[in-house]
Amino acid sequence: MNQNLYKIRLDVATIAAASFADAIEPWLTSVTWTADEDDPTSIVVGFSETRPDADALTLAIAEAARAGNQPIPTLQIEHVPGRDWLRENREAFPPIREGRFFIYVPDWQGTVPAGSVGLRIPAAGAFGSGRHGSTQGCLAGLEGLHRLRPGPILDMGCGSGILGLAAIKTLHRPVLGTDIDPRAVEGVIANAQLNDAGPSVHAVVARGYRHPILYGQTYALIFANILAKPLTGMAADLVRALKPGGIAILSGLLPEQGTWVASKHRTHGLRLIRRIHREGWLSLVMQKPYDSAAQKRTHISR
Repeated sequence: MNQNLYKIRLDVATIAAASFADAIEPWLTSVTWTADEDDPTSIVVGFSETRPDADALTLAIAEAARAGNQPIPTLQIEHVPGRDWLRENREAFPPIREGRFFIYVPDWQGTVPAGSVGLRIPAAGAFGSGRHGSTQGCLAGLEGLHRLRPGPILDMGCGSGILGLAAIKTLHRPVLGTDIDPRAVEGVIANAQLNDAGPSVHAVVARGYRHPILYGQTYALIFANILAKPLTGMAADLVRALKPGGIAILSGLLPEQGTWVASKHRTHGLRLIRRIHREGWLSLVMQKPYDSAAQKRTHISR
């Protein structure tokens, strides 16, 4: 409990949140920022155990705004009475369940229920805390896989890496995560360490499938929890990267976008296996046909 804490807040565009956070970090004890792919604005929050240098912060913020061609946000500084921040964080982000997956923040004090798959994921930072309907839909799709053909896993647009980590813990296979945000890639590596999965995770900064590490590679399972438009634009690339008989779990969709996204992937040969609805969001589970010489089918729990 700290009796002399100062809170700094900036309301900024999501695309510039990382730049503003980096700009003010040298003058503060800690900095964090929200990241929700559905919201164009984010909140950058910092804390200092001593009164912050408002002039230095103002100058750093102005320089970051100019560099990013962004408006200069208002600097808000508030003296915060002593509080038990760890306790309040635990109360604000209680563990959640999706099937057998049990998702909790790093400072939660408790025991993962017997038979559950624990996922230790920070509530703030890269998209994918497990509290969004699209992430939960992907986890439900993963849990419905009873058998998957041999091969590695790709988490396209990995965010926090939660889906890849869930796959590692249940399927025991290596995962490659890709994201356009370097901070997300750094977070994936950190979260893999939190979950004792470091050796099984590799993450790179990549835009779609245009990265040398992906050339010529095929995967047994591909997660793509992005948005409808980029999903349809990358449909052909996804199908090329998917092994015959492999599974794609697509999400970040509104229910009315499901037919459009499924149709684009059907055009390239996938078949729709399952639709999953969670909190107003839709996830699609699709499969690439096996080669004609193969007869087995991946078993799906409907």
